[in-house]
Amino acid sequence: MHTLYGKQMGARKSYNPKNKGKKSYQPILTFIAETREYLWGELRNGDRPDGKQIARHLAAVFGALPSGVVRLFARGDSGFYCWEAVQAYEQAKVRFVLGARKTTRRLDQRQAARWKPSPETDADEECEFRYQPEGWGKAYRFIALRYQNDKPPQKREQYQLSDTPQYLYRVFVTNMDDEIARLAWLYNQRVAAENLVKEANNDAGLAAHPSQRWATNCVHFQLVMLAYNLNCWLLLTGVQNEHHVAD
Repeated sequence: MHTLYGKQMGARKSYNPKNKGKKSYQPILTFIAETREYLWGELRNGDRPDGKQIARHLAAVFGALPSGVVRLFARGDSGFYCWEAVQAYEQAKVRFVLGARKTTRRLDQRQAARWKPSPETDADEECEFRYQPEGWGKAYRFIALRYQNDKPPQKREQYQLSDTPQYLYRVFVTNMDDEIARLAWLYNQRVAAENLVKEANNDAGLAAHPSQRWATNCVHFQLVMLAYNLNCWLLLTGVQNEHHVAD
């Protein structure tokens, strides 16, 4: 989320919790977790991307991957929570865990689920259930964690939470069969992507949109991410050289 203070084309008043009422852009980015490289992305106006736009993004992501990649894992925030994204992951044989948005029907499923202690996560209790959201082609596995409302989890702003007077909740959808603790750990590593975005914003100038023209800002976006990757490759090469010397 990039809050704008000029008269840039494409600016919208949309989802912007830190600066409510301000116009913004909502760029979309995908990184490779192991190498921290920027894989694919684009500058977007301030409207939340719809399912078709997310599916197009994911198709470009899969097309940009090296040919030698055998197994794919993906984690995404609730912005990717839609049937089109799930279809794209399934078609590419990707194992995924996504933050789930709050809906009334799913809240009913969550309330009826069997909760148990969750000693291997930072939550107080955990549960899982099968659920088919409206418009989805089939049911999927949903996992949920809940926290006593007087003991919120650390780094709460990174979590997809729905609150009640007694509990805070985190809910995910996945096509994996791993234990809940393992999946929660896997999703928690997504905070690294937030740090990479901060690096691009602060060090490479991603959040600076120097022109009122949309096309110019789109070019600036890709140049900034190229600069980000050049720095990333420099660091990777340095690490490899150090290993070579050590050998």
